[in-house]
Amino acid sequence: MIKYLRVINMKALKTVFGLIGAISAAAAILIYCTEKFTDYLFLAGETNSDRALAFLAAVTAFSVIAYSVVSIIIKHNKSAIFKTVIRLAASCAILYYALILSAFTRSCNYYEFVSPDKQYSVIANEWSYLMGGGIDFYERINPLFVQQKESLTVDDGVNIINAKAYSVEWQNNAMTFTFSNGSAQSKSVTVELSKQHGG
Repeated sequence: MIKYLRVINMKALKTVFGLIGAISAAAAILIYCTEKFTDYLFLAGETNSDRALAFLAAVTAFSVIAYSVVSIIIKHNKSAIFKTVIRLAASCAILYYALILSAFTRSCNYYEFVSPDKQYSVIANEWSYLMGGGIDFYERINPLFVQQKESLTVDDGVNIINAKAYSVEWQNNAMTFTFSNGSAQSKSVTVELSKQHGG
């Protein structure tokens, strides 16, 4: 009886790991396809698509590994061992992808600029990579996705927003972002929004 209950518990555990892996993989595919076939980008809080895909890939890989180990425990046969080897190989490939994605993810900081009437907001992604950098401006579409509106590059990877070397001016649904970038001549970019943030 105890042995029978252990088998049931292991099968339940196997199902749980299978569901976690399937959900993680489906979420990763959804994010990838949305960015591939639309002009929307994933951004939940400060978690962008690179970070999300790396995390989901790792969760999927570990779930597959756990699923495979439980499968061997339940079934002691050559077929189970062969399938486990295939799953482990796939998991290693997924983990490698996650590590590569994490290693080459550029450093990003996110800021939100809200209009004086609280009706509009702009999300700015200040990023740097090696000696370069820039700022991407987005309009939030929903809690998970944003749409890029404007972008600018910054020499020597200077963090304009973090250094507070900028000014912002709102006019209705448009925000003008002005910065000096260490030079005498100022540069500016205007971000026009189509959706209201609140109200």
